[in-house]
Amino acid sequence: MRIVRIIGFGLGGLVALALIVILAVALLLNPNDYKDRIIHQVKAATGRDLALPGAIKLSVFPWIALELGPARLGNPAGFPGEEFLSVEHVALRVKLLPLLRRNLQIGRIEIDQLDLHLLKNAAGKGNWEDFGNHEAAPATDSGGAGGPHDSIFQSLAGIIIRNSHVSYNTVSVADLNLEIGNVAQQALVPVSLRFRLERGADAPSLPIVVSSPSVALDLAAQTLNATSVRAQIAAAILSGAVRGEQVLGSPVISGQLTLEPVDLRALMAQLGMRAPVTRDAQAYSRFSAKTDFRYAGRSAELPTLEAQLDDSHLKGSVSVTDLDTRATRFALVLDHIDIDRYRAPLGKVPAIASDAAPAALPGATLRTLEAQGTFVIGSAKFSAITLSDVNLTLQAHAGLIQLAPLKSRLYGGQYSATIGYDVRGEVPQLQLDQQLTGVDMTPLLKDAVDSHRLSGHGNSTMTLTGHGLDSDALMKSLSGRLELHLQDGAIEGADLGYEIGIAQALLKRQSLPATANTHHTKFDSFKVSAAITGGIARTDDLTIGTPYLRITGQGTTNLLSKALDLKLVATVLKAPGNAAGTDLSDLTLAAIPVAITGTATEPKVRPDLQGIVKSQLQQKARDLLKDKLNDRLKGLFGR
Repeated sequence: MRIVRIIGFGLGGLVALALIVILAVALLLNPNDYKDRIIHQVKAATGRDLALPGAIKLSVFPWIALELGPARLGNPAGFPGEEFLSVEHVALRVKLLPLLRRNLQIGRIEIDQLDLHLLKNAAGKGNWEDFGNHEAAPATDSGGAGGPHDSIFQSLAGIIIRNSHVSYNTVSVADLNLEIGNVAQQALVPVSLRFRLERGADAPSLPIVVSSPSVALDLAAQTLNATSVRAQIAAAILSGAVRGEQVLGSPVISGQLTLEPVDLRALMAQLGMRAPVTRDAQAYSRFSAKTDFRYAGRSAELPTLEAQLDDSHLKGSVSVTDLDTRATRFALVLDHIDIDRYRAPLGKVPAIASDAAPAALPGATLRTLEAQGTFVIGSAKFSAITLSDVNLTLQAHAGLIQLAPLKSRLYGGQYSATIGYDVRGEVPQLQLDQQLTGVDMTPLLKDAVDSHRLSGHGNSTMTLTGHGLDSDALMKSLSGRLELHLQDGAIEGADLGYEIGIAQALLKRQSLPATANTHHTKFDSFKVSAAITGGIARTDDLTIGTPYLRITGQGTTNLLSKALDLKLVATVLKAPGNAAGTDLSDLTLAAIPVAITGTATEPKVRPDLQGIVKSQLQQKARDLLKDKLNDRLKGLFGR
């Protein structure tokens, strides 16, 4: 018992001695006497100037409490002379007696009017780097001594940051207010954050509020769980839940996120963006989305993405497998979309396409694209062309982009293509292989170019290569081959029988035919192939078969300007049944030249009168020569 009493007296004496020392420090030690030493040590350790014009207050019982402010810390060498940070007031308290038992209990940390200026110099180095040349601490095993389970930290009464400001280049966070509730080894922590994002004089400030009434935190298990998180960025309201694992090491964050319906045009205005002018004034009026998300190390994914833009619904998944290279995988399904709604309003279309300014082609922006995925669209409308059951596979790697295969249903037929775009060099290279099978040309041409010039069902193949920095250069470089075969159709806007009848009447100096111009030439088959070089398509085997004409031809089409220069030869097989009053008997089995000029959208079809006269003169000369030859033969053998 005596030994116990002695030990008790000894411990009591030590406690008394500790209290006397603490009281002496509190009464006799003035931390302001050490300002110069503190400033010198900071300069030696960081190379930065520290200013402490305000008073430093220190107390030691029952809290070790430190209060200071204002205080300023300068930038390192190589940066402007302005401050790195300044603060008006900082207060930090740690409970003393629990600390003596290796039990760290921190009171509420308060920071008022923090002003932090983040900069990078010309070498790309940040002013927040190199706070001293300290050797890295050796790695520790989180499961062993010193790991999270053995941490002396027990609680933090909270963190409050008031009326603060952080800037980086032209972007700054103003009126920053952060409040975090009591943090312990296991705790339910409320979080509230609000600030204004400022992006320069020309952009409006953007209010942002983030809050969660309860974040379940378990530091021993390194987990957090916030079942209710809400954020508002201007008019956009986000809500969801967040879960975290290994939050003190390599965090894995997952959860759900919902964007409530928002008017995109109004949101763009609040973000300082100019809403696009569209053909449909109601486009971009509604957008909403919801998704699961997961972040781990260098990857992030949205495994169950759903979004709605106006009346179009998108579903699928997107993942960034490497955040450094932004390598992306996706599988998306869109029910329908009218892309023309979102395009610029129709203006005055120039008669010749080359009058329009050429569009720059993407090059450098695609060299770093790393993507692989599929995109399915139920129905889509673009440039007035309607497609359905669209299936697209994209692969992009190291500057080589491939859309292969690209398939869809198109006006009663099928469209398939393989498109390659190579931006590994300075000048982008394009390769296109496409096929049309069983397509009804009447609605296709009507929707595509508002033309009724050609009808019929048929097939088409096209193989093209080209290169260029803009659309004009690309069109001028195109080379390849085109083949088209149509059946049971018609050439609209030209009645070749009527035109030939007029030509015959003029040559015979007769009255014009009484029959009406039908502006219609029916054909049984329409075949053509063309070799394309330098943006010019040249054909030598155009063949059109009609009930009363056989037409062959050759010529060129300028793919850039759409200009036509075709020479046709029409052979009259018989007089057309609907050409009453038109006498083509003299032309039966004769070759009649026809010229086609103008543009593909406004062609001009005219018989070549000079060619007809020349043909007839040649025929008369042949007939005369034949008659003379017969007379001589008769005289020779009649003797």
